[in-house]
Amino acid sequence: MKFPKELFIPVSISFLSLVFSLVILPFISLNLFHNPRIAELGVLEAWTIWDAPHYLDLADSWYKSTGDDAFWIVFLPLFPILVAVADFIPFFSILNSGFLIAAICALASSVVFYKLLRLDENTIVSRFSVLSLFVFPTSFFLFLPYPESVFLLLILLSFLNLRKGNFLIGSVFAMLATATKIAGLALIPVIFTELILHHVKFQKKAKFINAFLVLNLPILGFLFYLYINYSTFGDILYFLQAQNQNWNTGFAPVVPAFKQAISFTSDPEFESAIYLGFGQMAAFIMSLVTVIYSYFKLRRSYFVFSLAFFLIYASMSFWLSFPRYLLSLFPLFIMLGRLSQNKVFRGLWVFLSIILLFVFGTIALEHGSVL
Repeated sequence: MKFPKELFIPVSISFLSLVFSLVILPFISLNLFHNPRIAELGVLEAWTIWDAPHYLDLADSWYKSTGDDAFWIVFLPLFPILVAVADFIPFFSILNSGFLIAAICALASSVVFYKLLRLDENTIVSRFSVLSLFVFPTSFFLFLPYPESVFLLLILLSFLNLRKGNFLIGSVFAMLATATKIAGLALIPVIFTELILHHVKFQKKAKFINAFLVLNLPILGFLFYLYINYSTFGDILYFLQAQNQNWNTGFAPVVPAFKQAISFTSDPEFESAIYLGFGQMAAFIMSLVTVIYSYFKLRRSYFVFSLAFFLIYASMSFWLSFPRYLLSLFPLFIMLGRLSQNKVFRGLWVFLSIILLFVFGTIALEHGSVL
């Protein structure tokens, strides 16, 4: 079977993003900035930053109830499970498996995203939407041992199947998404929206059992995570306690987190000012603009997803990783793809995005932590 020609460009974009993230950025960081971490650890180890070691620990030895490892309960199980499965490949380590799963899902996401885009958009907008995703300033996370690319792929697969009327399959992917990240719960109102507003024929033909499965399957992934909390700690909501104890965050109104982000903009340390200040505020504003834009310009289910996504992450009492989370907010990249039809906007956005991608990536490699 021949590879469809129209998919060549989106796959090429994602592959070039992979090369830039895992080859070019480390090469520049090592040879231009003399990064000691790369020289000492190697490229893959140097890219195993921030929460990545915790995900790999879970893949290797699962959840534990004692010591610092008990805090890793805040990370949902699907990505570690996939890494553990990939670890059965001969001569592969947990580290290699983490990068392999992330890379495969990132490349697959470019294909599924393009197919989803082509349901509504022309070729040019679809290509620029994919490009906007893979040059986004935090896009290198799609290729690291993080659940970002797995989560993005599951969201896109769920939407693509829902759009085509394959509700049961779409709900299965939504179930897997809720076992990957808490924001997967945003897909539950999406299914209701697609079912009620766009698929009247399904409602008439669906048998009770089929409809029941479609509407309830997605929550099972998150219930599995709650069961892990209970079986490990005897408390289905223990992850909230761990979040508060180790990351000083929980769910709260937007205002305190926004004020805190503003206060970080005056931090004397450049990294803190950029990451915890300007970066978080920019991500908040971009996600809010996406909600408004999707309400007026996109399909109703895209708006519902954007709104639920925004409410989940903006309601965290301390914004720590908002720019990274935006990688899953795919309507943002549809908006950018449409705006990129304007040559001036396209040139400015791509230039700025690549510059910030370079800045964030090189600092992440040097310090071992980033948004």
